[in-house]
Amino acid sequence: MKRKLSLLSKEELQDLLRRQDEEIRQKEKDLLKKEKKIHRHKDKIVKLHKEVKSLNKIMLDLNSKIAALTKKIFGKSSEKIAEIKEQSAKEDPDIRIPPDRKNKKGKSELNKKRDRNFSKDLPRDEVHHELPSSELDCKCGGRLKEFATEENELVDIIPEKIRIRKNICHKYSCSKCKKNIKRAKAPKQFLPCRATNRFVAHVITQKFMNHLPYNRQSKEFALSGINISRDLMCNYTIYASNKAMSVIVKYLTYDLLTSDYIRSDETTFQVIDDKSYKSYIWCHMSGERANRIVIYKYSDNRRKENSTKFLSEFRGYHQADGYSGYDELHKKEGVTYVGCMAHARRKFFEAYEEQNNKKSPAYKILKMIKLLYDIERKIKKFEPDKKKEIRIKKSKKILRDLKEILIKHQKKNKDGTSKFAKASNYTLNRFEAFMVYLEDGRLFIDNNDNEQSIRPFAIGRKNWMFFKSSKGAEAAANFYSIILTCLENNISPYQYLVYVFDNWNRIKEDPERIKKILPHKINTETLM
Repeated sequence: MKRKLSLLSKEELQDLLRRQDEEIRQKEKDLLKKEKKIHRHKDKIVKLHKEVKSLNKIMLDLNSKIAALTKKIFGKSSEKIAEIKEQSAKEDPDIRIPPDRKNKKGKSELNKKRDRNFSKDLPRDEVHHELPSSELDCKCGGRLKEFATEENELVDIIPEKIRIRKNICHKYSCSKCKKNIKRAKAPKQFLPCRATNRFVAHVITQKFMNHLPYNRQSKEFALSGINISRDLMCNYTIYASNKAMSVIVKYLTYDLLTSDYIRSDETTFQVIDDKSYKSYIWCHMSGERANRIVIYKYSDNRRKENSTKFLSEFRGYHQADGYSGYDELHKKEGVTYVGCMAHARRKFFEAYEEQNNKKSPAYKILKMIKLLYDIERKIKKFEPDKKKEIRIKKSKKILRDLKEILIKHQKKNKDGTSKFAKASNYTLNRFEAFMVYLEDGRLFIDNNDNEQSIRPFAIGRKNWMFFKSSKGAEAAANFYSIILTCLENNISPYQYLVYVFDNWNRIKEDPERIKKILPHKINTETLM
């Protein structure tokens, strides 16, 4: 090689060096490109790893949701865990249950079975069964004589029967002058239609209490030879609501808002003419069970102004779930937010189902929440002051321990994506509200009463599916308010509506008389 290089001229050597230098530079460029490509691939690999991790989380979350939905559709809705067994409050020396009373037959009144006798207020038709004369002859030659009777009662029903009430108004004229003519007047109907007040009340209660849509009622009436379209029944509802029910609901609303304890919840439904896909019905009810009022309010969206506008003048305890739309209301002076422990328990139960491990923290939390409910169950019939005393002594310590455990787990596990972490955050963020029920014996640990009052609407929604217009939705809200308030006060909604329809023209101008016939105030004897 040296010999070859020595044979080269200076120009040739320079040219050779230049070419080699170019080759080296080109290789360095190629090497740099490859290094950049390697870095790009490494970045891509890291990115793909992150995407895989993210997709795995999404997949787990979706699988969890699928499992939850499958359970909701096909599984049990109960949140009870059979294995959770704790010392009952009856064994607690600080919670003394009133002594069990005995009735005349020596049976416990606390555990008595349901009375199998029929109500004495029901009408009774007596059917006498006697032996024919031919069977009264005795083999000895004498005659059988009645000496006693044996009775039993069977429940019977007469299916509803449609009939036409024909009003015949008699006319009278003076037999002497023939000029003075008078006509007897038929009672004025509540609605300007060819249906009695009882018929209209029946149609409305069938729709809003028994969840029977108007099209099914129309078909049933057609079998009896009465052709009444569902549009006509809708008009009955809207007209009756505008004429009387809206006025009664107005007075009910005043009584509700002047109370100091209200519980709220909401659910969705569809109104065809609304621009929004989902419309909302809000259920507000008085907190205490005696003389309870239930008010339904319709809105075409879930904006916070719809949830707080109705309660803008209210002052007192307001119990609801964790919906942020109520935050503005709860910040007002004089309004105290009361949390719903059932919502927190539901979230921890979902976390327990996800982990499915009795050693999991979710299981431990559920056991502690069960202790709180055990206490509430045992003091259910106590006076408010006694309830408060026991809650402060027993429940407060459990709640403090519960908070400490949640904070401890929150510090350990900073990943807030798991169901347990979400349940913990939900509970800790509202823990002060969960403690409020301790300060007044009238308050409840959860909002389950309200959820039960909104359930009839949810059941009805599965049958009538939707409302055509906002007018129909507002009328439905008024009738649900009346019917649910009647049911809460053990009043027959049908009898109440008939009474209101029959008497409305006489009392509509008298506010004092209207106040006296509100469902939670009316004397039930007047409905008989």
